[in-house]
Amino acid sequence: MSTEYHHGLLLLPDISGFTEFVSAVEISHSQHVINNLLELLLSHNQLALELSEIEGDALFFYRRGDPPALAEFNGQIDVWINAFHARLKRLQRDTYCKCGACQSIGNLGLKVVGHWGEFALNVLHNKSQVVGRDVILVHRMLKNSLPLREYALLSHALLERLAAEPGGFAAHREAYEVLGEVGMGYVDLSHVRAQVPVPPHEPQPAPEASIAVEVALPARMEDLVALITDLAGWPTWIAGLESVTLDRTAPLHAGLRHDYAVLDREREVRIAQIRESADAFVLCDEIQPPFPLKRLRWQHQVTATPEGVIYRTALLYDRQPWLGRLFDLLAGRKLRALLAATAENLRRRFPGPAA
Repeated sequence: MSTEYHHGLLLLPDISGFTEFVSAVEISHSQHVINNLLELLLSHNQLALELSEIEGDALFFYRRGDPPALAEFNGQIDVWINAFHARLKRLQRDTYCKCGACQSIGNLGLKVVGHWGEFALNVLHNKSQVVGRDVILVHRMLKNSLPLREYALLSHALLERLAAEPGGFAAHREAYEVLGEVGMGYVDLSHVRAQVPVPPHEPQPAPEASIAVEVALPARMEDLVALITDLAGWPTWIAGLESVTLDRTAPLHAGLRHDYAVLDREREVRIAQIRESADAFVLCDEIQPPFPLKRLRWQHQVTATPEGVIYRTALLYDRQPWLGRLFDLLAGRKLRALLAATAENLRRRFPGPAA
């Protein structure tokens, strides 16, 4: 083992609300959300920070040598907090899951603590570990008396190195056992949540051709939506579909990848869109297209009516020139028959006057 001693920046972005998030809700879905957010923070590292450890709900970064300029440092905080809330809002919009974890996504927040100090860098089997009194201090700074969920809290040692103006950060002090009293400054970041707009939906291009079937059903909308969002159960009512393979630990969300076994062929699939409103629901899959198609999507749409719902299933596709017309002739009739059989399967599940 080799040990190197350095002075530099110690920085901890931490996802607040994590403990409540995982203690009372589904652990696999909560971990999926947290990993998504941690990967986002890693990908928005603009200060050439080095990652020491992933600590559950936090990332521990360090940077050896001279500190960044104050504008660069503030820019890093701005990028993190804005990207974090944009991703949270996208996850809320594009995730269809009623579990406690997914319903609690909007309660998460971000806090960042930073310090400038000395640390030892131990290297063992190509694995670096940052240790030292100042490393302990920056971790202790997460335990503070600020009545805020989202903030940047920096030690005076770091603020001096950044040449921060005295009025730029509100003064704060904390006393820690052994470490003593530490002067700090903080910035409230809680206003950012309301300022970040919901990112736009991924555009869905208009198809060159489509095959569609719809059926009126005397069903409650929530019952049919529950059936559609149970992907593993699709083979029980979708004609021609032998199986669906998917990651059951992840919530149902736009971008989720899975596989179909349909008409004796395996197809790679990802959910391109999930949209829900009070009277409509849409789930659209992007499917690995067979030749001669260039693009293939499969859309399930439910619309509420006074008598029940209308279910519409459609294959939307773009074709190769000339050969695509041949696909319409050879496969179009068979695919329409499968969609019609699927609609009939639903009619049998939800019998009644609207059928």
